[in-house]
Amino acid sequence: KNELRIGLRPLFRGKPGYQIFKHLHCTVFSEEVQCAEDVAGHDRLEEEDYNALAKRVHESFKEIQKENEELEPDELVQKKFEGEYRPKPKGLVANLLPFQEE
Repeated sequence: KNELRIGLRPLFRGKPGYQIFKHLHCTVFSEEVQCAEDVAGHDRLEEEDYNALAKRVHESFKEIQKENEELEPDELVQKKFEGEYRPKPKGLVANLLPFQEE
């Protein structure tokens, strides 16, 4: 209660779906939202809430930039499991496939 929430209408099968509400800190604004003024209703916020919104918009921009950074190819290579394997349970009649062991 008494937390700022953002109303969103995410796409569902390519069309706007139902309106949902998320906590401000749970919301990642899209690239179209460049500043707090791009959010509808920003002018009705108290100064403290407006500042929190502006900060979150800025953080969202950084998160999207980090997400769009180029990945190192070595990060995508699957590593072999190095932990302890449990013994096969009694009654198991099939062997695990290689991808199931990892």
